[in-house]
Amino acid sequence: MDMHVDGFRFDLASILGRGQGGQVLACPPLLEQIAGDPIFANTKLIAEAWDAAGLY
Repeated sequence: MDMHVDGFRFDLASILGRGQGGQVLACPPLLEQIAGDPIFANTKLIAEAWDAAGLY
């Protein structure tokens, strides 16, 4: 079965840019890996624009 998925939506996606202790990371490893991946680099990531800790 082919689903033709061209993107992903993340609720509270700001967590992807934080470390285990909640600190904001300058170069979050997961996002860096996604950006550098030949398949995922061109995939749309749709995320909520708010952060529970106030980072926008």
